[in-house]
Amino acid sequence: MSMDNILLYEPGLIASGNLSNYQYYCVKYGSVAGDVALSADTADACGTVQNNPKDNGVANVPLIGIGKAKIGSGGVSKGSRLVSDSAYKAAATTTNTDKYFGIALAAADTNDIIPYLAHNGMYAG
Repeated sequence: MSMDNILLYEPGLIASGNLSNYQYYCVKYGSVAGDVALSADTADACGTVQNNPKDNGVANVPLIGIGKAKIGSGGVSKGSRLVSDSAYKAAATTTNTDKYFGIALAAADTNDIIPYLAHNGMYAG
């Protein structure tokens, strides 16, 4: 499936740690304003990092648009609401209290990279 990456990145986000090997993995807002770090908690991912920033580098995280996500164990269906799993990858949720960061635009298996509609801050229920 071909998708144009039409994105508005959240401005001013900085990698809290070396994320150069984690392109398309889930991140959360860090403890310092403006920082993002890897997210292994279903409740707090704000999106996926679209580039591969080193420590203190600019982290491109979609605020609005179509981003890409690396999929975790079990895969996802098209239309799944995406949260982070324990390995920092995107996973599907149906739990009403989970805050999801996007909607899968394709079905995928473990470790696939798929497009998703950035939809940060919404609850699954």
